[in-house]
Amino acid sequence: MGPSTSGLVMCYIPLALVIIGFVVAAYYTNKQATAAYLRVDPTTVKDE
Repeated sequence: MGPSTSGLVMCYIPLALVIIGFVVAAYYTNKQATAAYLRVDPTTVKDE
């Protein structure tokens, strides 16, 4: 007797969602971490 279809669905769909969610989160955090940022020349900043 093979595994039931509902058992496979209950196991592999959440597993796939977790893996896809991790990949998406890693992509966006890496994109944010490696984004260029504006460097300000300290000699042009006025202290008020």
